[in-house]
Order: sequence, then structure tokens, then C-alpha cells
Amino acid sequence: MAEFLGNANLVPAALSPGADSQVVVHSALRDVEMAAPDGVRTSGAATLLIRPEAFLLEPALDGAADAVVETSLFLGSVV
Repeated sequence: MAEFLGNANLVPAALSPGADSQVVVHSALRDVEMAAPDGVRTSGAATLLIRPEAFLLEPALDGAADAVVETSLFLGSVV
């Protein structure tokens, strides 16, 4: 991956076709169904990129992945 992405978590994933122009992204975290714009591949291996600022920790839901926060670093209240 290019360095310009900054801090990100890369998670192996697989794609499968969903219903009505959707794609299902399967990963160890969970399965997510989303829109598949024209020309976007809907099957095969993929990499899920999760930006830390977009990650939200909440109480576990049914089907959620178990996780452990190993390190945290406060960088201020404004990004």
C-alpha cells in the first residue's frame, strides 16, 4: 500500500455479490453489504482499509468480532 494513506488498519476480506447491485464484504470483523457502483468488482479477494478516526468502539452486538485494544494514544481533542 502507498504511504500516503497514513495510519490505517488493513484487514483481509472477500467479496461476494449481494442483491440489487450490492456487494457483500466478508471479513473477520463482520460481513457488510454495500452499494457496488458500476464497474466495481463484486467477487474475489480484497483488503478492507479502516481509518482509525472512523473506528467507533461500542458494546458488542450479536455477531460482532472479539477484540482487544492493545495500545491507545491520546493525540488531542481535535484532528
